Amino acid sequence: MEACVDCVQSALNAVRGGVKRIELCSALSEGGLTPSAGLLKIIKSQIVAPVFCMIRPRDGDFLYNELEVQVMEEDIKILLGCELTFHRAIDLTEDIESAAETIKQLGFSR
Repeated sequence: MEACVDCVQSALNAVRGGVKRIELCSALSEGGLTPSAGLLKIIKSQIVAPVFCMIRPRDGDFLYNELEVQVMEEDIKILLGCELTFHRAIDLTEDIESAAETIKQLGFSR
């Protein structure tokens, strides 16, 4: 079982409740956004469950312009070293196989 969390206490509670992995984000009220490196570091220091980070620079749709893609690339560089979650951003694509291949090339495992 996986739990989506956006703070340290929620991660601790989830693991105590039996969760086997964490999907870490910020702003769950907005559908989840990229978490901070500090939040990731503290959570990883407190739990042993795997932590997967969401990469999503803003709320709303999943149609990103070039600058937003650059933001995501920088976030990935900072958060690399943990499992990364590519969240729902290909829901509207017409060429799912090509999108999936690009996502793998970027280093996402989920």
